Amino acid sequence: MASNPKDLNRLYENIVQYSERMFNNLDRYNQQDYARALKKVKALVADAYAAYGAQGKLTYAEMQKYERIRKLDASLSEAIRDNVGNVAPRTRKILKETVNGSYAKSADIIALKTGVEITKRLTADEIIALLQKPISGLTMNERMALRVTDLEMRITAEVRRKILQGAPVEDTWKGVKTVMEKVYAKDRTMLADDAHRVSQEAVQASLESGLDKGIFPTKTWITAGDEKVREAHRLLDGQTVDADQDFEVPSGEWKGYHAGSPEQFGEPALDYNCRCYVVAGFRDKKEGE
Repeated sequence: MASNPKDLNRLYENIVQYSERMFNNLDRYNQQDYARALKKVKALVADAYAAYGAQGKLTYAEMQKYERIRKLDASLSEAIRDNVGNVAPRTRKILKETVNGSYAKSADIIALKTGVEITKRLTADEIIALLQKPISGLTMNERMALRVTDLEMRITAEVRRKILQGAPVEDTWKGVKTVMEKVYAKDRTMLADDAHRVSQEAVQASLESGLDKGIFPTKTWITAGDEKVREAHRLLDGQTVDADQDFEVPSGEWKGYHAGSPEQFGEPALDYNCRCYVVAGFRDKKEGE
């Protein structure tokens, strides 16, 4: 049942590339949503300056009249929710597809290399549990809801700050744009991590399904192999364990930390921005049997 390690590495690297394509597809749509939100926010700010300002400037005192500032806050928040509200359901949809696709591709590799077909597929509940596995104590839904709330608060605070400074409308636009770009970049990193994590967990699930079929998969930790790889992951590179066992950092600052697959340590310093992946191997029986 021995397989060519280079061939297996290529096949499992293809799964990583597949998950990256799925994320890039998601990201293109999300970029459009954030761009629409920015356009709407800029229009609302421009309307406020035109209605209540003078010579391209707007005073906070003027905006306090008749609760104008509160009404502007509400309009800005509504514009953000309306225009980025599709990010969460779209993310769930595409990541579900990523899970199913990654699982199926790994199952196909197992069948190709062992002749044993993995007929089991993940149930809807199993996929939801995988997607919503808490990160830093928060589910994906909770984290995404907080990101929208955070964006609302940051945008309204920036507009208020600029008005309080007596900034011209152009400066307020620039401030809003800077805030929007920073929040989008942070959200993009979070979702890229989620896409990679769920893909690797799907691979892990397929290997465990192989155990149920009477074959004995192993898994090997592989890094991206460049200078960006953190030390703990460099120490894990090439480590091979049975499919139902955890990888364990052998030495250094994080010695003893363990995970079943990349981004599963439960420690941000070991999980965030991880690009590592696992490659399956196969043997006739488990060691000691």
